[in-house]
Amino acid sequence: MVLRAFAAHPAYQRRPEVIKAGNALKSRILKPDKYNDRKGKSYWLKFQFPYWWTNLATCLDSLSRLDFDPRDEDISRGLDWLISNQEEDGLWPTGYGSGKKSAQNRRLVGLAICRLLKHYYQEPAN
Repeated sequence: MVLRAFAAHPAYQRRPEVIKAGNALKSRILKPDKYNDRKGKSYWLKFQFPYWWTNLATCLDSLSRLDFDPRDEDISRGLDWLISNQEEDGLWPTGYGSGKKSAQNRRLVGLAICRLLKHYYQEPAN
């Protein structure tokens, strides 16, 4: 989560240590975490908005702000998961139940994922 702050700030985005942290994060996409309380791969797929915990969407969003290439093997693994798991209604499963806020969360997560996909796949401005 700390990487999100550095990725969002123009003064820090290009710092070598931030890029190094981004490389470490991308190498772990959809893999069990090193922390005992988040070892399950399922934690990557628990989406919420606003962002709170690290998951596939927050990770890819931060890495997109650091200009990581969508053709990178690790990045494309995450993007491929998002593309192949988009549901019929255009949204994604959030990994959370059907509580009273789940429908709104699902729409906000969908918007966030669409924005990150747009960032990775938009044509560069001429």
